[in-house]
Amino acid sequence: MAEAPRNLGAGAGDDNQGAPRGSRLFKEDTVVAFARWLVRRRWLVIVGCLVVGVLLASGGRFLGSSTDYRVFFSKENPQLTAFEALQNVYTKDDTILVVVKPRDGDIFVPRVLSILGIHFALVSATFGFRGC
Repeated sequence: MAEAPRNLGAGAGDDNQGAPRGSRLFKEDTVVAFARWLVRRRWLVIVGCLVVGVLLASGGRFLGSSTDYRVFFSKENPQLTAFEALQNVYTKDDTILVVVKPRDGDIFVPRVLSILGIHFALVSATFGFRGC
């Protein structure tokens, strides 16, 4: 006659219960237990997520951006110091202004229009911008 199986402790008859901690069954059991906890406390989880989302979004008012590239360099940076010295001598603008004013006042002559071709070549260059 066959011997009846012995009770080996809690979860002896369940494949997921009583598995060693490092096994795959333990990990699956942990995930299932967490999923059950989430479903049982779904309203608490939803409200908690909304509260955390509102708190994180409220910090958005402190975010900002700057177009000043000096924020990326320290005051002692030698390249930045040299660049600021150059700007003090010449200019701080990063633009070129091209003004064409013919002596006779007529801008629609071939000679003047050919000069304007230079202007359009500058505008079509990389990072070129036409102001008006």
